Amino acid sequence: MKFVEYLVGLVLKGWHLALTEVLHLDASQAWVWSLFLLVVTVRGLLIPLMYHQQRSSRLLANVRPDMDKVAREYKGVKDKKKLQEMRARRDAIRKESGYTMRAGCLPALIQIPVVMGLYRLLLHVARPPEGVGAQYHSSFGPLTGRDISTFLDAEFLGVPIPAYMAMSQDKLAALNTTHSAVMHLGLPLVIMATVFTAVNMIISIWRMTKTMDHSSKAAKGMMRFIVIVVILVVPLPLFMSLKMPFPIAILMYWVTNNLWTLASSNIIQWVLNYTTPYTDEFWEHAEKVKRENSRTARKERKRKQRQAGEEVPNEELQDSESAEPHKQELQTAAVQTDTSREESNPVRNRHHRGAAVPASRHRSTKHKGGRHRK
Repeated sequence: MKFVEYLVGLVLKGWHLALTEVLHLDASQAWVWSLFLLVVTVRGLLIPLMYHQQRSSRLLANVRPDMDKVAREYKGVKDKKKLQEMRARRDAIRKESGYTMRAGCLPALIQIPVVMGLYRLLLHVARPPEGVGAQYHSSFGPLTGRDISTFLDAEFLGVPIPAYMAMSQDKLAALNTTHSAVMHLGLPLVIMATVFTAVNMIISIWRMTKTMDHSSKAAKGMMRFIVIVVILVVPLPLFMSLKMPFPIAILMYWVTNNLWTLASSNIIQWVLNYTTPYTDEFWEHAEKVKRENSRTARKERKRKQRQAGEEVPNEELQDSESAEPHKQELQTAAVQTDTSREESNPVRNRHHRGAAVPASRHRSTKHKGGRHRK
């Protein structure tokens, strides 16, 4: 983790040097822009990994119909050779589609330590061991003591970025700010970060619900667990920031990082809709599995009702009874249609039913001049 923190610190210091030496910004205010550019740089470098991860999940979803077909063929088989044959066929299907487990798992394993290292670096710099009001500070990774001192002097919208809402009055006074000023900036930042986090999670759950394997109990259990985690985790930072040290610098990082996640993930999904779209076979299979699960749920519900001694309605009988009036209406309409056709075509009526031609046709015939002949 220290190696990751050092690399992140190098990127942060590199942007600070570029802003101060090239653009000649103030050393303290350059740290504010360096924070935003740090998030953009680190997350930008992780975009290819995010793309491969989301593409791999699509590839795996597209081969699910074939995988399920193989699983149905070997359902109930316990012979080891047959099971090995099944695994070989499933591996061949994955390989043919281009899916690799490494592409699906490796990006997440790389992103987690990088994001954690970025968070730990900002937390250490915003809360140095010597205290924010100390005259000298020890170095941390590539950042010197002078770098940390100028970082602690930086302000965002008039509020020092090391300040946080739960900070004591004497420490706030040492930073030349007040609790009211910190609350007026920190609270909107926390709300924005919480909203972006909730939106990101809701979109992820919505996508997972559409593409998850509904025939897998493990997938359903994982989805329920994720929903519970979202309900518990999303409001947690809002309360933690009011009671625990969450410097303005961390809140700035949190808002920028979540906003970047929201934009990049939707852009990647938009690109994948053209490069790696979901196949028609996948959607048909998903609908088929949903219908099967619905029938299974109805049967299980009826079984429980029978065990409880409740009256179970005969759904098939109800369906036939509800369909009977409609069937009678169709039959009546068909009879009326045949009758009207026969009346409109008396020759066809005489030929097919043996009915007599109306006498009026024998008694008179209308001529062009409008006169009748007996």
